[in-house]
Amino acid sequence: MLANIEGEPPGLVLWRSLTQWLGGMGIIVLGIAILPKLEIGGMELLGAEAPGPMQEKLTPRIAQTAKYLWGIYGLLTTLEVVALVLLGVGPLESVNHAFATMATGGFSTRNASIAAFGSPAIEMVVTLFMVLAGANFALHFHWLRGRPGRLFGDSEFRFYAGVLGGTTLLLAVDLVLRQGNSILDALRLAVFQSASIVTTTGFATTDFDVWPAFARVLLFLMMFIGGCAGSTGGSVKVARIMIVAKKLIVDLKRMLQPHAVLPVRIGPRAIPDDVVTSVTTFFILFLTLFAGGGLLLGLMGLDFVSAFSASAACIGNIGPGFGVVGPTQSYAPLPDLAKLLLVGLMIVGRLELYTVLVLLFLWRRTA
Repeated sequence: MLANIEGEPPGLVLWRSLTQWLGGMGIIVLGIAILPKLEIGGMELLGAEAPGPMQEKLTPRIAQTAKYLWGIYGLLTTLEVVALVLLGVGPLESVNHAFATMATGGFSTRNASIAAFGSPAIEMVVTLFMVLAGANFALHFHWLRGRPGRLFGDSEFRFYAGVLGGTTLLLAVDLVLRQGNSILDALRLAVFQSASIVTTTGFATTDFDVWPAFARVLLFLMMFIGGCAGSTGGSVKVARIMIVAKKLIVDLKRMLQPHAVLPVRIGPRAIPDDVVTSVTTFFILFLTLFAGGGLLLGLMGLDFVSAFSASAACIGNIGPGFGVVGPTQSYAPLPDLAKLLLVGLMIVGRLELYTVLVLLFLWRRTA
């Protein structure tokens, strides 16, 4: 909604970046890390805040787990700050963009986002850390402990890497064939924008709203992927997409083999039925809220593309959409009622649907 962020006081810009950085890993996890007395029920709090259908407990004590997660988060943030400073970005802007990258929040200090720097090297550094922020932080823990095989042996991470790679390739080919970009330029634009949208960071190096239709449709669909479980990314999450896809395949097989025992598996692990049901319900609720948000925005006067892309961008915590909320536009011109609706979608998307639903049910029981 801030149409001219470069005109705002530096303190306000830094505060904005700091709040998203704290929210990236989660204020509840931070509380567990510094308040060990919250150890009772701590794993449930961590599971609610570090999004995803399944959580991995890295250490026997939840407080120690939270400290490890924050340590990794802080280390990666520091590395990005140093890399950006070495590439000529000012210290304050380096800190702001590192906060925004690792939180997958995407608030830049420039009106034109990362495009304002005009540096392929800066774009590649930001791309790398966006990809790392969208991966499961439990895998970073194992990697730093000298077990890199856990990273590449994880089926969710392989799927995540495949989505990023496939999206980049398809975008690059479309930009070369339909927009006339050179191969190197197309790859540079495609790899950054695919990482930005898939991880729900929302940075931009170009106005992708003027890209060919196929590229725009592909980016819109990628808004529903999100990062891995246990990452700072928003949207549905890769693990949930995998479970829903595997359940669909299993259900089709059961039509042909009604008496067969066919569990839903992610890698070698069979997923419990209650988790599959929970994930399927989450997916349906997510799509229902997205569709409802788009319809309500349409009633408020937004065109089809703007309404549904704004709904997807906000519930997935991505930021830019298409049309009047595209990467070179802002949400400032929208009606106040539309802004309130999108605020609600952002809160629900960030807190995860079940957290909000549990609060609503508790409120109804106590009312």
